[in-house]
Amino acid sequence: MKQSVQHYLGAEKVFKNRVIRLKDDDQAVVFYEQLIKKEGKVLARLFTIENWQSTNGEWLLVRETEEQIN
Repeated sequence: MKQSVQHYLGAEKVFKNRVIRLKDDDQAVVFYEQLIKKEGKVLARLFTIENWQSTNGEWLLVRETEEQIN
């Protein structure tokens, strides 16, 4: 684990192609591609799906799924 963390030190996350869709007034789904870059090179590409729910006027993340897409 320590080696994995050191590999990504100094890296940046770039979010692309974000799409937000409401399932209803209290539920939303967000889809996006996430790139992890370091020194101009892409180290990883991930497809992310987030499920959000509005509770008492606040949006809370209830589930997040990431899939590597190299």
